[in-house]
Amino acid sequence: KDYFFLSTEDFGIMRNRGEFLEHAKVFGNYYGTPRKPVEEALARGHDVLFDIDWQGTQQLDETAPEDLVKVFILPPSAQDLEKRLEKRAQDPADVVAARMAKASDEISHYQEYDYIIINENIDRAFMELQSILRAERLKRRRLTEESQLRPKPMIEIGGLSILWHIMKIYTHFGFTDFVICLGYRGYMIKEYFANYVLHSSDVTIDARSGEITYHQMASEAWRITLVDTGAETLTGGRVKRIRDYLDPGEPFFMTYGDGVANIDINALLAFHKSHGKSATLTRVIPPGRYGALELDGDKVQRFIEKPPGDNAWINGGFFALEPSVLDRIEGDMTAFEGEPLSGLARDGELMSFAHSGFWQPMDTLRDKNHLEDLWGTGRAPWKIWRDQGGD
Repeated sequence: KDYFFLSTEDFGIMRNRGEFLEHAKVFGNYYGTPRKPVEEALARGHDVLFDIDWQGTQQLDETAPEDLVKVFILPPSAQDLEKRLEKRAQDPADVVAARMAKASDEISHYQEYDYIIINENIDRAFMELQSILRAERLKRRRLTEESQLRPKPMIEIGGLSILWHIMKIYTHFGFTDFVICLGYRGYMIKEYFANYVLHSSDVTIDARSGEITYHQMASEAWRITLVDTGAETLTGGRVKRIRDYLDPGEPFFMTYGDGVANIDINALLAFHKSHGKSATLTRVIPPGRYGALELDGDKVQRFIEKPPGDNAWINGGFFALEPSVLDRIEGDMTAFEGEPLSGLARDGELMSFAHSGFWQPMDTLRDKNHLEDLWGTGRAPWKIWRDQGGD
């Protein structure tokens, strides 16, 4: 129940596609935390507890610093730790020795953590951990707090849901028929679109008759199908559930509800049709988190403000898919980023469309604030459409 097992080849594929929040090779085995199930759990308002080492924590700290609470659990002493490892009798003596050596290195980083718990008594340590979680939940600085109140696609950028921004990108290229997979608090998305014209227009309301007269209707040419796909259903299961609402035999687009880009959707579709394979994902280079130094020995030649991340391509969403892809999804508990995509790659049926322009997910409060700043200052690269009225 604690692990999902993959072949080394499949693990490498997922790692290269950026599908792990963190990963490492420890004592000859590869370990990683899949990104999407964690993001989906957070969107449903759940806390996620990671049992990972220091290097995994470092990776998480780079991707989600505002949403991360770091707790270091220390043994009472090195002698106690060694006794515990020997007592569980899972490893030979040489592995125990290696674990002790690694533990010494891990413990040297304890000052980098937000909280320290000394695990002398398991019940007390558990109570202390619960106290930390309760205290952190009371803080209002995390994006997950907002996603507890509404579905993540309904979190607003510039007073408009990020879902609206995504739909406007597709609309710019003439794609106006949408099927939205509803999960956590999906009724809020239904209410949003049911009242969209009302909220976007000037109206006169006759309170005596209940008649509403619309003036200067700012409506979109959208046809929206809203499908309840289950609060606990994973990404693959959601897509499989909307099969009956797709055009038979025709390719369709699929994307996540938490990221924007200045992607050329028509070019993506043309590329997908040109290669004849079952699936196309958009590959992107993630934005950098930190400034970088260009050095000549110890001399700093140039400071580069937040360069793109290591020139490593990752899965940016924005898929083009053939309906046959749905046959690879077993059921509700299938993550699309797991076996369906891995199977497509193994069978040579997965291609990638390179997008080197702007791409930004909204995973953390920092991401949201960055998008808000771009939108509020008129510098939003993903706003490739013209407003009604021509500006």
